This record gives sequence, structure tokens and C-alpha cells, in this order.
Amino acid sequence: MKTIKELNKIAEEKYGIEEGLWFTFKDPDLEDEFTYGEALSILLKEEVVWVNNILDKDDKLIPWLLVNTNDVFAWACGDAETLEYDEIEPLIKLFLDNPHWGSTKWACIFNNMQPQGPIIRDMKKDRYWDDELEALPINVYDGNTICF
Repeated sequence: MKTIKELNKIAEEKYGIEEGLWFTFKDPDLEDEFTYGEALSILLKEEVVWVNNILDKDDKLIPWLLVNTNDVFAWACGDAETLEYDEIEPLIKLFLDNPHWGSTKWACIFNNMQPQGPIIRDMKKDRYWDDELEALPINVYDGNTICF
């Protein structure tokens, strides 16, 4: 995994995010600050995350953020995970670290499960498979034709 400094450089150079996504203040009494909105803008632009809507208790439409996990765990299943506020930072870290496989790794960690076999094969081929993914429980849906 790239360092925060390396991830900030990617955010600055590729996405024009001034000063990156993580601010470190000179004052030691202040905690580092992560910019959720800027990170979310990258994830939306790259279509890792998209917005749908749901009805609230008063039947008003409210935005619903979803992470695309299509075909990660089973073929031909239009899968998505609700993106919670505290998951934006782990997702952007993995995405910036590897735009091709980062959100897949996030989905596996989030679901506590390895992806389906062909995804494992391709991640290994691209040298993105690691001990953290290997330690996850095996995919219970791999080989099933029924979407979960």
C-alpha cells in the first residue's frame, strides 16, 4: 500500500485536489484532517461510487451512495454495497493505491469474503493479491448460479 504522502500526490496530480486528501497541520495539537467530500468526488468521477435514492420515513427521496461490486463475488449479479461515511477513507486509499483492483479489495474486506475464483486468479496475475485477502474466508457463492 502506498503511503499517505504518495496517495496525496496522486490526488493532487491526477485529480487536481489541492494539498491532497489528508491535511497535516503544523500545530502538533491539531489532528490530521481527511477531506471526505474531495475523496467522494474522485470516487464518483471514476464511477466506483454512484448515487441512487431511497425513501425516508416521510416518503422523501434521499441520496444513497453505493459502491459498485458487480461480479466480484458471483457473475451476472448487479451487486452494490451501501457506502457509509466511515468507509469513504478506506475505499479511497485502496482505490488510489490501485485503481483497477482497489475497490475489489475493499469489497472483499467489507464483506469478509474472498472474491470468486476468476477474480482471485486475475488479482494474483496482476500481483495485487496479498496476505490480507488470502486470510479472508473463501467465497461461499463461487460456482453457484443463483445471485445472493
